[in-house]
Amino acid sequence: MTGTNIMWKELCFLDLIKEALKIPYKNTNFIIFSLFSSLPLTLAETIEILTLPPGYSYRWNWPVSTHIARRLTGGFFLKFVQLGLLYMLPLHLLEFFDSVVTVNLASKLQPEEKPMALRQMVRELFHKAKLKGPFITSVYVLLRSTCALLGLVWLFVNYYFISRRFWHEDYIEVNRFFFLMSLLTKYLDWSMEWNMSIVLSILEEPCGAEAFAVSSHFSRGSEKCGRLLVLVFLVWGLGLRLACLQARCNVRGSGILIQVMLLCMGNVVKWMVFMVYFHNCKKRILRKTIVGEVGVEDKTVNADFTHETETGKKVDKAAG
Repeated sequence: MTGTNIMWKELCFLDLIKEALKIPYKNTNFIIFSLFSSLPLTLAETIEILTLPPGYSYRWNWPVSTHIARRLTGGFFLKFVQLGLLYMLPLHLLEFFDSVVTVNLASKLQPEEKPMALRQMVRELFHKAKLKGPFITSVYVLLRSTCALLGLVWLFVNYYFISRRFWHEDYIEVNRFFFLMSLLTKYLDWSMEWNMSIVLSILEEPCGAEAFAVSSHFSRGSEKCGRLLVLVFLVWGLGLRLACLQARCNVRGSGILIQVMLLCMGNVVKWMVFMVYFHNCKKRILRKTIVGEVGVEDKTVNADFTHETETGKKVDKAAG
């Protein structure tokens, strides 16, 4: 067995999307089950948007500068705490449930196999799905992502004011752009590892800090593809959320439900894609390990053979 006999092709961005979309395309029941599992998250996000207080004018007429301090000291902090609790408790739990359902079922559905019945999906989910390990990892991810996002925003704000004070104006905008791109790249790298760690905890044993370490190891060598995946779904989610807020501010809530459904279905597709991405990274690491071991064995055999040949020649010369 040699390294050239190990046939495996690493999937690129489009290949990952295609492989993920084959799962619902060949299994109609998976689409139905995903719609039902995403229904609580859809309703929760729709109610959250529809029940937003008016606050500012729906025509984006911001308050006069003399009232900004009063608004901030009055109700801003309370609204910020309420928003944080809303995201950390009900929305986070619903997103966690959605990810567990999607990854568990998608990992058991192969395009070439017979479609799974709804009753069998429910049985697989309730009897074999793990919750403790993935929940621990999701809490780790929530805390790390919140701290990382606040830290990156703090860094950029400080960099903004420092650059205005000490740098020449001709280079400020360029330096800010590159600094912002570096922060965004770092955030995409972290998000890629966080998503993979959740998938790893759902499918295998590691959880928490161990899942972070394993996912960081698996993602080495395919960071560009992972960043692109995170960026696409990040833009998708932010775009739909901004569209929902725009519809809410213009008192046109008829399309909010459809937009939130698209947001939740995009979340399902995201977890399917990261499940495929996880398996692709795992196969790549295993292939490198096998190729490395085979290469070491081949070198050892060749060295032993060369040593034996040279020894035989010396013996023949001595006998002659």
